[in-house]
Amino acid sequence: MVASRAIGCLRRFTNASRTLHCSGYISRNFTSSSALLARTHINYGIKEDVAVIRINSPNSKVNTLNKELQSEFMEVMNEIWASDQVRSAVLISSKPGCFIAGADINMIAACKTPQEVTRLSQEGQKMFEKLEKSNKPVVAAISGSCLGGGLELAISCQYRIAKHVAEDLGKAFGERFAGGSLELLKQMVAKGFLGRKSGKGFYVYKEGVKSKDLNSEMDSVLAGLQVSPKPEVSSDEDIQYRLVSRFVNEAAMCLQEEILATPAEGDIGAVFGLGFPPCLGGPFRFVDLYGAQKIVDRLKRYEAAYGKQFTPCQLLIDQASANKKFYQ
Repeated sequence: MVASRAIGCLRRFTNASRTLHCSGYISRNFTSSSALLARTHINYGIKEDVAVIRINSPNSKVNTLNKELQSEFMEVMNEIWASDQVRSAVLISSKPGCFIAGADINMIAACKTPQEVTRLSQEGQKMFEKLEKSNKPVVAAISGSCLGGGLELAISCQYRIAKHVAEDLGKAFGERFAGGSLELLKQMVAKGFLGRKSGKGFYVYKEGVKSKDLNSEMDSVLAGLQVSPKPEVSSDEDIQYRLVSRFVNEAAMCLQEEILATPAEGDIGAVFGLGFPPCLGGPFRFVDLYGAQKIVDRLKRYEAAYGKQFTPCQLLIDQASANKKFYQ
């Protein structure tokens, strides 16, 4: 369904006014082109004048941006850019519930020096920059998680179909995702505040200018959705810990549910993929430094004020009760 919608959007883009309209779904069935090319991580087929690129890393529940995938992706994109038959492309994941999880943590962990990590980052940025300057429109059809480097890849595409993801995740996770406002996202989309690509989001983006100003047109949107703060948990320190403790709790939940294999895997992914402050070492290192019991106590305090989105997961409670650390 995501594929059909994206293809329909691209066809309207290339054949009509070159403005992408994404209302509604295309009802006809999608069939792969006979031009499907066999690769390890990426295949693509051509449907009329739209290249449908499918990402499907073997022997893995999720797609990650490892060296091989990046190499194949650029190889495919170079073929698409050189093809007179292709006028646009749509990027799709074949993994249920996952677009791209982010950079390959094992690839990052294998780096021996800071210079190696820097080189990996620079190579990824070159790929994103080349995609961003594509002379053919590319749509990222996001269905499922899209984090870190995967999000950067999606942002580098000319268009993204993803508004429904927030609503789907909200339904799936229920109260764990409470506290945010889906209405804010809907209003931003309706007003065309789509972020850097559209020139406006929370900020105003100008080509060639690094600094950015706040988008004053967001004031009316935010004013209509404001909620009164609870003074007992609204000091500057509380605001900071409400942000970090919820992040840490979700990371611990991922380890508890065996989505993460080790604390180190979570710390590397959080710092390099999600922007967790490097000075804190990652969510699990932070718990060890700050203290599991203090994290649990804060979460329970915020839970009393705001609800179950702050309920500490069982793993954090166990770590606190046993006075254990994630790193021994």
